[in-house]
Amino acid sequence: MSARGEVWVVILKQAIDLNIACTQHWYRIPVGQAEKLLRQYECGWPRWLAFYQPKVFGHEGLAVRYYAEVRHLQERSRQELFPTEVEAAQANKRYYQFLLAPLQQLPQPIPSARLRRISFIPTTLAQLMQAQEVSELMRF
Repeated sequence: MSARGEVWVVILKQAIDLNIACTQHWYRIPVGQAEKLLRQYECGWPRWLAFYQPKVFGHEGLAVRYYAEVRHLQERSRQELFPTEVEAAQANKRYYQFLLAPLQQLPQPIPSARLRRISFIPTTLAQLMQAQEVSELMRF
């Protein structure tokens, strides 16, 4: 049985985020944002992440195309996640690192009918597999 929040639709802000998810099999969410989502929706930690690609992805943008099972969750500093990064001001910022199974492509992309700002959408696996448009992922 599907439970709301078993899937979190998250945003891939840049191509490097998709590359990390595909090749290194992880995704990060700032601790404060994740905890706010947990409190706001009382959904618990997700079993899957699905990835919304904004317009920066060109013709593949404004859609959800990929998802992955969450295998493990750990808290890390930005410095631990990006040890070669020199920006010291953000080095101690805390993130939840979601360790993922290999990304899978959805049977068909889920487009957004209009430009929208998406941070997180808690949804179900059934809704993810059946949605024809991003707004359908928000229905409970």
